[in-house]
Amino acid sequence: MIYKTGSFYSLYYTQWKKNIKIYAFILYGGPGVDKVHALNIGAVQLNIVDRAKLMRVLVQLMKIPASNRYTGAMLYRILTTYIKPVIKKCYRTYIKTYISKAALINYGLNKEEDFTELEKNFADKDLYKKATQDLIIKTLNLYSKRGVALKTVENSFAKPTIEQPIEQKDTTPRVTSAQIPISKPKTNIGGLDGFEE
Repeated sequence: MIYKTGSFYSLYYTQWKKNIKIYAFILYGGPGVDKVHALNIGAVQLNIVDRAKLMRVLVQLMKIPASNRYTGAMLYRILTTYIKPVIKKCYRTYIKTYISKAALINYGLNKEEDFTELEKNFADKDLYKKATQDLIIKTLNLYSKRGVALKTVENSFAKPTIEQPIEQKDTTPRVTSAQIPISKPKTNIGGLDGFEE
């Protein structure tokens, strides 16, 4: 899988040591490289103040109109200029063969239109649900307003079907004049009803 620079992914890394929760801000994870360079915003080494500083800088970067053109090296230089001690605590490299599951959880510096259908469809639904229930990701999605919608993830698992309109048939019984039996008129003879002549 190709991880898009500047986006947030929830990863399940089989060789984890201290951080089972990996919410990676991708610096580089493109083709031709067997490692993913990322910042783990879910790292246990980060305290609340470190996370707040990191999210503030990342959200400010998201507001720059052409921020999706930044390379991983440029992002790393920008982040180390402003919050170098925080970056030292959360910078990680992950070997791609040990990443068994991944889910896109926030578009980050990119827009929804920048992702192909193939990139959107490659997601682990359970990993996505766990990540979006975490306070870190809820806060990130609240401030960035670029979180991946649950509908997008569910659509990636939907089976293609052909939609055919269902015809509504009128099932109320109708009586026609041909269906009414014709009988002889009844008369009243001697005050008794129901006798025919």
